[in-house]
Amino acid sequence: MAFYGGVANGLRFGLYFGVFAGILSASWYLWVPVPATLALGWMVTRFIQVLGAGFIIGLVYRKHVEVSNVS
Repeated sequence: MAFYGGVANGLRFGLYFGVFAGILSASWYLWVPVPATLALGWMVTRFIQVLGAGFIIGLVYRKHVEVSNVS
């Protein structure tokens, strides 16, 4: 299945990458003595940031449709 640019695909990228980036941010809870709520906040914040970045990427790299008036 081939995916091309567009907001939906940018959000899909943000969703996939956001999950992994969020888990990576929350994993700091294992090494740094911080409360679990702070680590959860880091995870949610990172997920939202990457989802927003995916949205912007989708706006920039969208499909270009050629219109031809061939009769």
